Amino acid sequence: MAAIYSIGMHTLPDYVKKFMVKYPDVNVHVEYLNSGQIYELILAGEIDIGLVAVPKRDKRLEVYEFEEEPLVLVCSPKHALADKTKIDIHKVQFEKFVGFGKEVPTRVWIDGILQRYNIVVRPVM
Repeated sequence: MAAIYSIGMHTLPDYVKKFMVKYPDVNVHVEYLNSGQIYELILAGEIDIGLVAVPKRDKRLEVYEFEEEPLVLVCSPKHALADKTKIDIHKVQFEKFVGFGKEVPTRVWIDGILQRYNIVVRPVM
């Protein structure tokens, strides 16, 4: 199996441990790759399972939800929004923003959300 780094390092280990206890004779090998590489290997038949954050639909693939995670805003405890439990998306207008690289599917997804609401952020990293 292959997983993007964030899922492979943070979410997957507990699942793998439970699986190995239940099926000790099964050899589990996990590769940590970017989503593009995972799709290539799945379609080439070189891996059985791929875990990505923002799955793309493709007739050649079966896509299942693995785990639902909320999209959250993270900021410094000193930031004006830090004490909020929920905010209107427009509150991030013109805020400094640390994000994923432009080619990362999660970044593309977040950029799409911001565009849908006509939100402009100031990428700093």
